[in-house]
Amino acid sequence: MAIRVAQWATGAVGRAALQELIENPDYQLVGVLVYDPAKAGQDAGALCGLPPTTGVLATSDKDEILALAPDVVIHAASKAHAVETNADDICRLLAAGISVITTTSYNHLPTYGAETEATFVEACQKGQSRFHAAGENPGFMFERLVATLTALCKKIDRIDLYEATDVSAVDSRPMLVDLMGMGRPPEDVSIDSRHAHGRGRTPRTQPAADQAARTATRTR
Repeated sequence: MAIRVAQWATGAVGRAALQELIENPDYQLVGVLVYDPAKAGQDAGALCGLPPTTGVLATSDKDEILALAPDVVIHAASKAHAVETNADDICRLLAAGISVITTTSYNHLPTYGAETEATFVEACQKGQSRFHAAGENPGFMFERLVATLTALCKKIDRIDLYEATDVSAVDSRPMLVDLMGMGRPPEDVSIDSRHAHGRGRTPRTQPAADQAARTATRTR
């Protein structure tokens, strides 16, 4: 019997996942959650470059996805929003008995604090569901690859990790400036800066940040 799945978010990562869910006979796509109102009502196939013949129409109503009671939700929502509810959404699904695989950065829950970690654990226990955080980057390349490679070493004096990403095709100020900090001085980019943005505070170097984002999206 095919696994009943729903796709949560259809950005670059979500579209790739959605295509697999449609084409792989091991899965039965039952629902698609979108954040863009313009995508609501469209056939799932049309959202990921396939023929619009799935019969599954996208919705922007989270309650509709929960009501479908899929076995698994593939969660691919971005964190690059002033108000993001990813942890709440995931835990709500888990508590409802729906297992979740996410590509959002939840590979190491203690990073988010003991309270957040406990909330995830309690949601899984309540719904008898499972949670798995996947993702290539974030997820593996940054969080796990270097740590994994240390197993080959007898002695480690120092670890340097440098990340280089081509964002020339990413036309998103929330992603490049507000989340990743491009164009902002180091003192503006801290563990708290992302949360400050969510409360409506504006970075001190707004013009420079906007220019950095425009330059990044034009340059290859």
